[in-house]
Amino acid sequence: MDFRQREQRDREYEKVRLQFSYDFRELLKEYDVSYKDIAKILNVTVPKVRQMIQSDNITIKDLVTLAYALQGTIRILVILPRP
Repeated sequence: MDFRQREQRDREYEKVRLQFSYDFRELLKEYDVSYKDIAKILNVTVPKVRQMIQSDNITIKDLVTLAYALQGTIRILVILPRP
């Protein structure tokens, strides 16, 4: 992978990470769930919940944990360009 490809991959990662963070906060609003509610369900602190949602290195485990707190699940979709 050359420099340009790495740079493009990093931009794509940042775009996806920001979109997840936004979408998750919107879900919380839609279902009237607070960070405090999530923290209580997961038995962690509110700052830990914020860190999980806004992390630069969010893991699949964090995604699943956050979805679990809302009684949901995570589904990862890979979209490829048309040949």
